[in-house]
Amino acid sequence: MTEASSVEATRAGSICAACGGVLDASGRCAQCGRVFGEAHRCPHCHTVCDVEPHRKLLFRCLTCGAPRIPAGDGRAPSGSEVEALVLARKEQLRMGALRAAAAFLLGSGALSAVVALLILAVVTAGLLAKSVALLAAGAPFVLAALAWRSAARHEQALEQSLDQAYLSVLAEENQRAVGKLDAATVARRFGVGEARAELWLAELSVQELMGEVVPTLNARLRVPNEVATGEPAAESLAKSPATSENRDPPRHR
Repeated sequence: MTEASSVEATRAGSICAACGGVLDASGRCAQCGRVFGEAHRCPHCHTVCDVEPHRKLLFRCLTCGAPRIPAGDGRAPSGSEVEALVLARKEQLRMGALRAAAAFLLGSGALSAVVALLILAVVTAGLLAKSVALLAAGAPFVLAALAWRSAARHEQALEQSLDQAYLSVLAEENQRAVGKLDAATVARRFGVGEARAELWLAELSVQELMGEVVPTLNARLRVPNEVATGEPAAESLAKSPATSENRDPPRHR
């Protein structure tokens, strides 16, 4: 039996294949904590595994460490959040690489500064040579500051991508919910503070409002090309073929 069929069979029987415990509605074993079902499949490494809390990513995959959204009611997500999660993963890797580079540059800069000071203390050199040596020793610190600043920009992009991913899942769950979701419920569901949950709900309300208002506005603002060019409406109607036919019907011989 393949892994996918084993997972579906386990979920259908509500019995854990590892310890024989009972699975809850989300597909998690109450006894050993193992998870089953497509709702727990990572969109990055495509393995069925659990998530763990993370300070920056909120939740990350136990297998690959990529940002993920924990499963709620056991339903597999529609996939609307995958693009934002993939982008968040790229920003996470770029941020980590730049911060590692900044740490390396700081270490190498400190070492080069110590070596330069020792050499200048022993060797007699002119002012120009000392200035060049100190500038060369300080160059890694400048590069480290630039790398850290760039990492901060990627960190901000990471947070924006995560917010978009969570908003996509929150919109789906809000449609399935019996009543409107409140901040406390959203905070418990996604493991965030109520302040951030309030921001998500406010953003979701704005998106729903714009989705209802914008098509109506577009319909009201739709005007004929003749009126848009500045011609009077009566002249534009007179030039239309339909109006000419109604005004002068064809004569039958």
